[in-house]
Amino acid sequence: MTSMQELQVLVILCRFFSSSMADGVKNTVFMMIFTSPGGKPDSTTNDRMLFLGKLISLAISMKSSLLLNCAGVWMQQRGCSKEHLLGIAKTVSDDHFVLSPNKAELTKWVELSPHFTSCFLSTVSEIYGRTGTINQFKPPPRLLLEVTTEWIASSTTLALAPLLINLQPLLPKGSIVMTAVTPFVGLIRWCVEIPLLRLLCQIRDKEEDEIHATEDLESKLLLGLLESMNEKPNLEHRLQQPEVVSPRQMCILIKGVAESFSEIPAEYHTHKLAQTSLDRLGQALQIALASGCLYGNTHELFQALRQLPRNRLLQIIIYRHT
Repeated sequence: MTSMQELQVLVILCRFFSSSMADGVKNTVFMMIFTSPGGKPDSTTNDRMLFLGKLISLAISMKSSLLLNCAGVWMQQRGCSKEHLLGIAKTVSDDHFVLSPNKAELTKWVELSPHFTSCFLSTVSEIYGRTGTINQFKPPPRLLLEVTTEWIASSTTLALAPLLINLQPLLPKGSIVMTAVTPFVGLIRWCVEIPLLRLLCQIRDKEEDEIHATEDLESKLLLGLLESMNEKPNLEHRLQQPEVVSPRQMCILIKGVAESFSEIPAEYHTHKLAQTSLDRLGQALQIALASGCLYGNTHELFQALRQLPRNRLLQIIIYRHT
């Protein structure tokens, strides 16, 4: 297929999914086109995902909320942390936050499709973050962090959007609605891990302008996430599942933080940046527990907490909840 032919197909599909046809029909077609037979990756998956990344970027440029809604439903059903979805999010992120950024247009995503935007955040927060040791922590581009912070701060329900939609009537007949994933844990990871990377850079006398200039953004993002979790009790009657923050995912986050501290000399564990990281983790945990967002077995989570350096807030949380 030539580039011109590909563009023509993209425009045709964009028009189709932007039509007034019933949502269930459009989502069924979307699933058929972009899901491999049997639901498992095959030899066509990479090409499908590459094409879908371009289609989503076109939908954003054309402000097609209907197409983005279809993409959000598909992402939730496929699982926002799946490897092939990470590739799509990287394509979209590069197109709109790196290659041709337009902050004024980016802030409008929330209005176009809250569901897609929330699913995008769940996926992109997996791309930028811990990829191994703290040395391999990949902070988000500044513009992505700025816009994400504005999105979360401007809408206390954005991070909860996947839980506020009943997908059953939107899916092909006989489909099972998959557990929705919210972006809370991934975005909390940014707020908790970036101070540790900043501390490690100070210890090693390295200059990292990208992470030294984002402290206010991290604080504002965390505040927005805490306010969003506090909305959960007010939305109880609309939530499609009780789990907002997965104990398993939060436990993985805590173990990652413990690994980061293992690479930081013990004499720096009381450093302001180290304690800022632990304070932020404690604030997120406290609100998640108090609001009922953290749902399920938390035994392993508290076991992991005990492996972290001493922090007054974390000690209080461990004492109160175990």
